[in-house]
Amino acid sequence: MKLKRERLDKDYGFIDYHYSISKKYPQGVLVFMGSFIQPNLRGKGLFKGLVKELFEMFPNGTEVQAAVANKFLINFFKRMGFEETDRIEYWGKPENAINLKGYIL
Repeated sequence: MKLKRERLDKDYGFIDYHYSISKKYPQGVLVFMGSFIQPNLRGKGLFKGLVKELFEMFPNGTEVQAAVANKFLINFFKRMGFEETDRIEYWGKPENAINLKGYIL
């Protein structure tokens, strides 16, 4: 599957993602491809709101995949019920990123 990067963009930050429907993902798959929140605005719930807005764009049952190395993001997605599927080498550091999978409910 070729990934096309889309962006949910706000004044304070963004989330890059890809969404597609295929035979393998008949309910759709949303791939989390990166995010940024301005440093002076972190810790105010803006990222959580941005994720909520993104998830509202897609139907319930959509699979969400995220490969993250940031401990905040790992914990954030795990609190949302995402499960670790495996660990990967990222930026040349063995197993410092984790693949997570969950669903939009």
